[in-house]
Amino acid sequence: MSDKILKKIKKLLALSKSTNPHEAAKALEMAQKLMAEHQIDYVDVEVSSIHNKKKFAMNTALYVLMLAGLLRKAFGVEAYVSNCYDNSSKWGEKQCHVVFYGVEEKPIIASYCFDVLYRQLQSARKAFYAKQNKRLKRSTLIARADAFCEGWVLGVSKNVQQFVASEKENNLMTAYKERMEAERTFGTHSGRECGNTKEKGDNSRWLGFEEGKKVELHHGVNGQELKKLGAQ
Repeated sequence: MSDKILKKIKKLLALSKSTNPHEAAKALEMAQKLMAEHQIDYVDVEVSSIHNKKKFAMNTALYVLMLAGLLRKAFGVEAYVSNCYDNSSKWGEKQCHVVFYGVEEKPIIASYCFDVLYRQLQSARKAFYAKQNKRLKRSTLIARADAFCEGWVLGVSKNVQQFVASEKENNLMTAYKERMEAERTFGTHSGRECGNTKEKGDNSRWLGFEEGKKVELHHGVNGQELKKLGAQ
């Protein structure tokens, strides 16, 4: 589905509410014609689907899914993990990414914020990893780093105000989800949980939590949220 077509239909539907009866009728007629021609309905028009550009290993770590869940709550959107990158029937790639969907500009903001937060998280993970004893087993180092990242996301969540979507928005997203499920767009995907980090004295998750609490995330529009997160 072309974004250009969707934008044109949205513009025409907006014009269909004009106080000029002739202009409104003409705009509605053109919108309905385009919708029929491209097999687009009201749900397609109202719900935006933004594919996040980040690609992750197929065994996506739990903290990545936790981060996506954080953005879902923050902006009143929904999300799923996909390994399909275009509108064709190409499936089964070894990489996957997060897809946010919702109404108006919300999934766009959620997607950009996900990118910004993910970069910050990876930077924090790298710094944490560099401080670990390199004589530790690789599996232990990875488990500690994963635990740190999970704690980091939980720390960020302490500063997030949950956005409450309206009944209309929830109904639209439910309809969209049901359609995607029918078309087999959604699939079951579990995150890679961190390994055993319960050894005595390990405080990886707590360190991540304390670091994550320093990050602030508030509702914003028109790029304001990105500035708060330190985006250029």
